[in-house]
Amino acid sequence: PQLNEFFQRNFGADADLQKSRQGILYASQIEVCPPHFVVFHRNPQNVQYNMRMQMINCIYKEFDFAGVPIKLEIRGRK
Repeated sequence: PQLNEFFQRNFGADADLQKSRQGILYASQIEVCPPHFVVFHRNPQNVQYNMRMQMINCIYKEFDFAGVPIKLEIRGRK
C-alpha cells in the first residue's frame, strides 16, 4: 500500500502532470536485492526515458535507497 500511495501521490491522476504520466495503475516491488519495481501503466509505450528517471529519483528520495542500484520496469495491462 505504501508504494502505490507513493506512485499515486507523485504520478497519479491527482498529480499536476501531463496525461501520458497519469496512466499509472499500480506498482509492486518484485525483488529486494537489488530493488526491482514494476509499474503497471495504461500506455507503457508513452512512458519516456525522462519520466522513468524521474520515478527512479523519487524512489531514491522517498525510500532512502542512496547508493543502491534500482531496476524499474514499466508494463501494460494484460
